[in-house]
Amino acid sequence: MKIRQFVCTLALSACVVLPTVAQTSSLVGRSSNNTPVAAGEPKGKTVKITLKNKTNAPLDLIVNDKTVTIAANSEFDLKAPAGTDVYSSDRTLVKLHFTNEMNGNAVSFR
Repeated sequence: MKIRQFVCTLALSACVVLPTVAQTSSLVGRSSNNTPVAAGEPKGKTVKITLKNKTNAPLDLIVNDKTVTIAANSEFDLKAPAGTDVYSSDRTLVKLHFTNEMNGNAVSFR
């Protein structure tokens, strides 16, 4: 009787503990395929977009904490992972959010 009780306790413990252990990879900064991922880094396929400044003044944007300046009436090719946000120069407004469907398209700012 004691062996049966021990086996049942062991099986029940495994059922409770194993799903928790399997989910800890997301808690330690690793993706599902076990590659390191920086905290806060957008995940997804790389998307290429052409940004067009149709104004008569230079346009400053912030992409991945880097300032990008697009000269007046010019274009700028940008590659970034899907999920990336493009902010105004003062970070008060999200001007653009990258999605997989936008790949190869152009976005104009007026």
